[in-house]
Amino acid sequence: MKQHLICMDIDGTLFDSNQQISANTIKLIQKLQQEGHLFYVATGRMYQSAYETAQRVSPETAVLASNGGIFNLEQNVTEHLFAPETALAIFKVAKSQRLPLFFFSKDAVYYSEFLPDYFIDKGDQGRVNSGAKQNFHEISTEVELMKHIGQFINGIIISEDNRDGLATANLEFATIPNLHVSSSFSNNIELMPDHVNKATAIKEIQDYYGISTSEVIAFGDGENDREMLVAAGTGVAMDNATLAIKEIATTITASNNEEGIYQFLKHYFRNGA
Repeated sequence: MKQHLICMDIDGTLFDSNQQISANTIKLIQKLQQEGHLFYVATGRMYQSAYETAQRVSPETAVLASNGGIFNLEQNVTEHLFAPETALAIFKVAKSQRLPLFFFSKDAVYYSEFLPDYFIDKGDQGRVNSGAKQNFHEISTEVELMKHIGQFINGIIISEDNRDGLATANLEFATIPNLHVSSSFSNNIELMPDHVNKATAIKEIQDYYGISTSEVIAFGDGENDREMLVAAGTGVAMDNATLAIKEIATTITASNNEEGIYQFLKHYFRNGA
């Protein structure tokens, strides 16, 4: 069988509801890697958090993080950054709506304000984890923001109690040039440089390894997986995915709590698809 590129979202896809990866899934992925297939975690999480998850699968599992803003090709890391004027415009919208904003570099988090723990579930904590306390930097004012401008790969706004602010911010973000907006859950807004997403990163990875689209499999559950699932030869929606994602997927597998990735890959490679 030809070499495949297999990309897996983390939250709601590779992870179950307890932030665990099933032993069956890990064992099968490692077996397929030994056979020459390439696996990437493909997530909105920052690079450091994604890397830690990838290592839980195997040392050979690669990283596509920040919704395609950063990914590795063997030992090399490719980054796509916000233009400074775009980052400043995002910051102004978030402050005007009193929404907590997080910007990310490869290994640092820049925050406008910390959310109380009860506002952030386990999955969201993973989304804003830099792996080290000293890698958090406050940007509560424009002066503080400008000290780090030009370092941001992507951003996220998370709010449980200000859904009106989220809706208004979405409308304002639509007017900002060179900005791509999506969402991985109803409580957040995912922010990326325009023309950068999981699908564009996958295309660069395909070109590097010479893998055709027909040999690309992508797993996802949320709106930030849309482009990836459409661009893949086989776009697989989890059973827990949103209806909109299920409608554009090639096929639907079991939920993240029912070993959906394992179930699909076991059937796909057993049958030599």
